[in-house]
Amino acid sequence: AEALWTYFLPKFDVISQILDAGIIGDILSVYTEYGEYLPRDHRIFDATLAGGPLLDLGTYPVSLLAKLLGTPERIVGLATPDPAGVNGQLSVVVSNKSGALGTMSTSPYGFSPTNAAIMGSRGTIRFETEFLLPGSFEVWSLDGTRRLRYEQPRGAHFQGLFYEAAEIAWAISEGKRETACRPAEASLATMRLLDGIRQALGIDFTQAGLVE
Repeated sequence: AEALWTYFLPKFDVISQILDAGIIGDILSVYTEYGEYLPRDHRIFDATLAGGPLLDLGTYPVSLLAKLLGTPERIVGLATPDPAGVNGQLSVVVSNKSGALGTMSTSPYGFSPTNAAIMGSRGTIRFETEFLLPGSFEVWSLDGTRRLRYEQPRGAHFQGLFYEAAEIAWAISEGKRETACRPAEASLATMRLLDGIRQALGIDFTQAGLVE
């Protein structure tokens, strides 16, 4: 697994059980975004380091779309260039073969809620805090009158890292080469979607030596 701690968090184990049990029905749409203020001397503004938010902040919302919606049939979106010669910010809509939609936005210009919602045919999962960090979420019925709550204190990113470290240590001790929490195919699916977004939006990483 790559250094993406999010799916090792206990709340995502619970969410996987909720989805597998069909509690919210078929997924109809996924909304997710990640915005964080980063100073101009940050590597995200360096074109020689494949700068821009897509391959940095964007990996988190993109990985959620890849996890929940699978391979998209269509990708559309808009991207804004930054004076530093990198992509500055972007918004994307993807659709899969079932017609489910996923939307994501990412930007290094300011702090957004960094939230997400998973809307199904029978209910919705709503994150109370940043979806990628330890924290609580609720499952709402369609009309919002019934709500189930998963409670977890809000945590910083480093407070989520040890869940991944513990899982990887267990996998190594068991002689496994990957873990079910984040198998290699999940990482590759995220990379394919990142590349599809790059192509659809015309984002150029040639200054970093990345060519077709």
